[in-house]
Amino acid sequence: MKIYYIIDPKGKYLSANNEVKFRRLEGKEGYYFLTSPEGKGKRFYKFKNEEGNEINIELESHNIKSYRVNERHEQYISDTENDYEMVIIPLDSLVGKDNDDSLTIADIISDSFSDVVQDVITFTNLELLHNAIKKLNQEEQELLSALFLSPNSMSERKLSSLTGVPQKTINNQKNKILKKLKEFLK
Repeated sequence: MKIYYIIDPKGKYLSANNEVKFRRLEGKEGYYFLTSPEGKGKRFYKFKNEEGNEINIELESHNIKSYRVNERHEQYISDTENDYEMVIIPLDSLVGKDNDDSLTIADIISDSFSDVVQDVITFTNLELLHNAIKKLNQEEQELLSALFLSPNSMSERKLSSLTGVPQKTINNQKNKILKKLKEFLK
């Protein structure tokens, strides 16, 4: 059922701030009002109550603009979350372990051009990878370092010529290590 609260100085329902009076209309009475010259062009704040009824509260003319701006903002957030499959987190959200800090996301943004989301993902992934590498034995860590982590990393072929270990063996060991890391990171 649709229920309308229409601004009416003689109405018996008061706004939360006790400044505006409303008259309640429902069913056909609400329909007739909305299709009348007086009702056309009225703007309403709409929501559903606990019983599933659609509640429509008339907006005062000076509140329509701010309501529409807020409504468009909410729609933009919803569309962005759906289009990009992401969740919008307010900049005033607290960060840190168990909210023991009063540091907010806005506090950690150094400049407006930095990609905070990518930085957080990169940092988290590096931390996870570092912990996974620590689980490898010394020989596996050295092979990873020689091939990927060292500032002077080298190809399998070059490592083979330096160590005398066949390149195919190095390749097999590398693949086993990478598979192991993948399992650690699951």
